[in-house]
Amino acid sequence: MSTYGAAAATYGWAENNLIDHWGADDNPLQRLADTSTQTANRTNTCGAGASRPFVTLPATVLDDSCDEYPFAGSYQGGTNGGLCADVVPLLENGVWSFYHVRSP
Repeated sequence: MSTYGAAAATYGWAENNLIDHWGADDNPLQRLADTSTQTANRTNTCGAGASRPFVTLPATVLDDSCDEYPFAGSYQGGTNGGLCADVVPLLENGVWSFYHVRSP
């Protein structure tokens, strides 16, 4: 958390709150070494392959970006971006809170 902040907090939120619990002890991610498949996964989630493109909210989130989870570099990655839950993590009074921007 001290190194990756909001990203680490969001991955923890995803492990605990999304239906598949990817990355949690009961459903670990499996690393994918094929870079062409990683690129295709990232395109399906954050790029032109998504049925509902990711939209940045620069007025709400400084340096907003699509950060796919499960990761594009995993066999579980590549979810259609239109099925993703967009959340905004905010550190408030020392506790991470998550606000839904849009849900699938």
